[in-house]
Amino acid sequence: MVGGDQDGIFINQFTYSKGHIKEYAKYFHFTKLPRVIFNGIYMMIFLAGAISLVSGQWLFGEYMLTYLYIAVPILMWSLKIYRYNNYINLSYKQQLDLNRGAPYEVKVTVGETRIALFNVSTGSSTELDYLQLKKKIIITKNCYILSSSSKLNVVLRKDSFVKGSPEGFLRFMIDKGFV
Repeated sequence: MVGGDQDGIFINQFTYSKGHIKEYAKYFHFTKLPRVIFNGIYMMIFLAGAISLVSGQWLFGEYMLTYLYIAVPILMWSLKIYRYNNYINLSYKQQLDLNRGAPYEVKVTVGETRIALFNVSTGSSTELDYLQLKKKIIITKNCYILSSSSKLNVVLRKDSFVKGSPEGFLRFMIDKGFV
């Protein structure tokens, strides 16, 4: 099935760009539940410090503690934004390096029993059985993301289906037991 169209129920082909990596990274860096919880905690700490500073009532009688309540969340958010941007730049550079300077073009063929990933630029390929995939579909604005137990992520762009449709793919995966 690798690279071929004959066994594919759905075929998705696109060239990765920094925009694709940004969308992927945005989910994993900002919208996963643990990160949302930590951001909520940082926001509450920041607001407590800001309210204390504006009202002139020092937290626990210490003016330095008030400034820490403001500085720590700002430092953590700055670190998160730095890591996010660094991940995007590093990932894109790695893809260019692996493809001899060319953008990474991938063709994903979804069959009845497995999913095949074919690197159009280099000719390398990988096949995954559905048993190797976690039973969760991550849905972003423009992508479907499937994760394997070996930390390999399969990305399908909603606007890049050469065969089949995004809605049909989602129904197919739900029928396979993915949610």
